[in-house]
Amino acid sequence: MGATGAVTILSGVQYNRTLVGASSVIEEYLITFAGGSATSDYATGGQPFTMPADVKGIEFDSLVVLTRSPLTRQWSWNGSRSAPKLLAEDAFATQEANATTVNTDTLTCLLRVRR
Repeated sequence: MGATGAVTILSGVQYNRTLVGASSVIEEYLITFAGGSATSDYATGGQPFTMPADVKGIEFDSLVVLTRSPLTRQWSWNGSRSAPKLLAEDAFATQEANATTVNTDTLTCLLRVRR
C-alpha cells in the first residue's frame, strides 16, 4: 500500500454474497492496517491502497473506513476503483499536508471485492 503499513485480514470475517441481478460474487473482508509506516509519511493526494496478498486476482469494488484516527483525523476512500487511495483530513475537513506523520493511525476497513 505505498507508504502504508502491512494489511492484516482479521480472522473469520470473509463473507460471500451474491448481489441480486449481478453476475459476480461480492466478497467482504474486514481488514486492519497502519495509516503509514514511517514518520512524515502522508502523501498529498492520499495513501495508495494495495490489495492484500490473500485477495489478489480479485477486482477491487469499494473500501469503507470504519474507525477514526485517535486524533481528530478522518480517513476515507477516494472513490476510485482503478487507483484506490485513502485520504486523511484534519478536524477542519482539509486534506492533511504532504509529509504529515500518520503512522500512529490504525484503521479498520470493510473491503469489498468482486469475483
